[in-house]
Amino acid sequence: MSNQKAGTRRSGSIRSSRSMSKRVAAPRTLQEFERLSLGERDNWTKAIDVLRTMREHPRTSLQSASAQSAMRPEIAKRLLRPALLKQSNGRYRVKPGDQLLRVLRMLTPDGPVEIGVRGSRQASTVGEYWAAVQKYIATGDAIGLNKLRGKGIRDAAGNEITLITDTQQLKRLGFAGQLSFESIYARSA
Repeated sequence: MSNQKAGTRRSGSIRSSRSMSKRVAAPRTLQEFERLSLGERDNWTKAIDVLRTMREHPRTSLQSASAQSAMRPEIAKRLLRPALLKQSNGRYRVKPGDQLLRVLRMLTPDGPVEIGVRGSRQASTVGEYWAAVQKYIATGDAIGLNKLRGKGIRDAAGNEITLITDTQQLKRLGFAGQLSFESIYARSA
């Protein structure tokens, strides 16, 4: 046996992964997210993607969801700890809700902007909103928008943001090219 203690490795990739997982704390606001290094932002975005995958596909393991997001499960586990429950069989599953930060696109009268929201429920509302906007723009069907009329979300800084459901305003934004988007998730790094 070598001079190293059992279970300790000296490989550079292990050391850097461990230090990365210890350095990255869960950001609570958009400003904290923006102060992270590009690598830390990438890790946080991947961790949120792991969480989303596990919520959308409840039978998906943390290991599998992490692999799909090109992330080490140990880092995902550390970053997502408040949103995970360890089962008696040793596997992790996601809690029904969480208060972790997501950086999302939100529609304002001037077009889409990046905002930070805390929690899965706020993120779901934003997702429901964008689905209703897309459906309206594609088909003219405003039923989804009507269900959201008068509703809003609270960003991570505590500001209330009213959802734009006025069809005339959405048409104006659409004609101005403000409603072309690929994802509600703002950026990956």
